Amino acid sequence: MRAIPTTMKPGKFDLRTALWKRLSLGLAFAAFALVGTSAAQQPATTLHVFTNGTDGGGPQAILTADPKGNLFGTTWSGGDVGCNGGAGCGVIFEEIAPATAGGSWTYSVLYDFTGGSDGCCQLSTPAFDRTGRLYGVTNNSVSGPGVFQFSPTSSGKWRFALIHTFDDPTTYNTWTPLVIDKGGRIFAASYYGGLPGCNFDGGCGNVVKLTPPATKGAAWTEETLYKFTGGSDGGNPSSTLIAGPHGVYYGSAAVGGLVTKHCPLGCGVIFQLTPPAASGQSWTESVIYTFQDAPNGADPFYLTGGAGTLYGEACCQGSGNSFNIFKLTPPASGHGAWTKTVIYSFSKQLGGASYITVGANGVIYGTNFGSIDFNPGYVFQLTPPATGGGAWTFKNLGNPGPSRNPNGVTPGIFGLLYGTLNGGDTDSGAVFGVYP
Repeated sequence: MRAIPTTMKPGKFDLRTALWKRLSLGLAFAAFALVGTSAAQQPATTLHVFTNGTDGGGPQAILTADPKGNLFGTTWSGGDVGCNGGAGCGVIFEEIAPATAGGSWTYSVLYDFTGGSDGCCQLSTPAFDRTGRLYGVTNNSVSGPGVFQFSPTSSGKWRFALIHTFDDPTTYNTWTPLVIDKGGRIFAASYYGGLPGCNFDGGCGNVVKLTPPATKGAAWTEETLYKFTGGSDGGNPSSTLIAGPHGVYYGSAAVGGLVTKHCPLGCGVIFQLTPPAASGQSWTESVIYTFQDAPNGADPFYLTGGAGTLYGEACCQGSGNSFNIFKLTPPASGHGAWTKTVIYSFSKQLGGASYITVGANGVIYGTNFGSIDFNPGYVFQLTPPATGGGAWTFKNLGNPGPSRNPNGVTPGIFGLLYGTLNGGDTDSGAVFGVYP
């Protein structure tokens, strides 16, 4: 799954905005151009148009689907108009799926953020545990950065609880959706926090594990699995964690690794975290791929996975510093070097991907957020070749409207991709479905 950085560091670098701006370079002169949109493409469907009133507004996160196909998400603003100077502190919402394709979806607000310990202005993509509870990361909480739990009750209403505040108060830009294992333990990677240094001197980032209490109502236990140094091990994690076999987790780090003229802090790495062989021992961090700068690539982000293979996006592949989507294949023997292959370059497209995820049959779906002022963005898919060594096929699905700037898509019920539109400076955004 794709990740959204949450819990922005006050007065510091806004990672998500920086990524969007980077992906939008050069788009001012190509405004509203959509390359390769299929003339036979079925029209998108609009599930909800935000008003920035009590229904919320300006979503900046990806949707999460439950087993019934219902969709859950968060918004940056709207909700309680008495919060955040009248702009609202955002909401948690649900889109209830119809019984049959083509039916009407039902939108409802489940929770209004208050700007207190629950925070304000949500960037969090919620994640389900095995019992149907949702988890996310607080933003601008008066208690400091932390994790919340959102639980359904027998009455049909949901209950919000701040279950943990991170031990390290410098932990910011925590990527979501959070990873939750079968035991209900939460794993989280944060861009900031940990050891000093790295990008903007906000810390090199860390990975933590939260273990639920044995007794209901007791405190969760936080364990720091790794603190990045910004050296050969990498620094500033740039994606949510990807669960692998035997309890390992994979992730990307934006800096560290090989230092070059164009990468003064390092060109970034893909890392692996391996659990200890025995209780009480430490987790082990190892680098499975180090980026080498152009033409090899640099600054990896938005790591995702499928069928034992990792996919992500990197900068600076070939001429023109174009963005590309790469594939990392593990060694056949289980030992040795991973193999990196660039499966698509955006050199002839607008910008690059601002989100990717792997769907059925290995198809990659993604979005280009576009530019707030000049480009509405688009949804795309990449289909793997029928035979090994062939080229991946790019298809631009266009902008799903009626708003602009798609945050990302989630494959869901009735064979559609579902997502949110941020709205940019023109409106308050929307929830949509689009046919791949």
